[in-house]
Amino acid sequence: MREYGSILLDHSPNQATELLKKLCTDYRPSMKPLVDLNMLDGTLTAPEIKAANAEDFIHLFLNNSERLVQFLEHIILMCPNSSTQVYNTLVEHYLHVWSSIEKKRKEEASEEDKADMALLEGKILSEKKMWESKIMHLLRNPDAKYDKDQTLILCRVHNFKTGLMYLYEDAKLYQEIIHYYAQHGDYSSILECCCKFGNKNSELWIQALWLYARGTSIPPSFLREVLDVIAKGQLLSPLLVVDALSSGSSAAAGTTNLGDIRSFLMSVLSAEGEMTEQEKARVSKYQSETKKFREQINDIQKSTIIFQGSRCSACDNQLYLPSIHFLCQHSYHQHCFQSFSENENECPACLPGYKVILDIIESQ
Repeated sequence: MREYGSILLDHSPNQATELLKKLCTDYRPSMKPLVDLNMLDGTLTAPEIKAANAEDFIHLFLNNSERLVQFLEHIILMCPNSSTQVYNTLVEHYLHVWSSIEKKRKEEASEEDKADMALLEGKILSEKKMWESKIMHLLRNPDAKYDKDQTLILCRVHNFKTGLMYLYEDAKLYQEIIHYYAQHGDYSSILECCCKFGNKNSELWIQALWLYARGTSIPPSFLREVLDVIAKGQLLSPLLVVDALSSGSSAAAGTTNLGDIRSFLMSVLSAEGEMTEQEKARVSKYQSETKKFREQINDIQKSTIIFQGSRCSACDNQLYLPSIHFLCQHSYHQHCFQSFSENENECPACLPGYKVILDIIESQ
């Protein structure tokens, strides 16, 4: 078959293909019985039947991709653990058949079919969808042993968008997805990609901004949505955004004016203003508390402190000796204090508040 298989395929393609399928999966020699007489008394075991390697016959189908696809589909169906070469070849010829459908069907079309181009285009589209479904089924199969890098290149060569997007997403190459859409001027898909994967990689929104700065014929709504997300996520400072838009070499960047980014600047300034007010309120609160603490320290140093607590701050029962009192006016039974306290020098009730203040001070 290796020597004369191509001749057989030229003259009897159906029979030759079926023979090759059997040779590589469940071929059983007809000249030798499957059960030897010696096996009946248990002295011999069943002979091992070795199938031929499908890789050895792939070259016979090089002039007929559709026959090769039938052959390899059968091999994978019967032997899912087939080699990477088998899977790679099947993917390659799937894509070859898919990309050549339109040209081939138009060449084979009769004059009657050519007269109704809408019907012919519908048939071609339906057939391409069928092959696309086959390709994606194979690519999504977790047990398929195709080489993803090689398949990615093949999808690029044949411009198979569905497979290309799937492989990019599977490899987390989100920036390549944006680059692909930018090359084809599909800016709505760029926004969809950023919305879908932006939580995993916020740099996508910044890349989208640079695309706007360097692109042409990009709708202003694209910029508004990108800037809205950048403002909410605080991904870039206003100065860097303005610099990016002003430094772009394209017509889009050159025509960007203050009105296009006014809402972005206003939202950023408003957010920063609110943050400033919050910080001022926090500073005022801490100043007031500090003043209060200083007054308490002064009272402790210059006057007598009277502990008037009659109930335990931990169990809320009547206080009795031995008891422990703190200057914050919290009092505890000795056994309650020992149970709740993390530090013998600190009041358990006040400790959480002190920790918050200490954490803020340390973070500064």
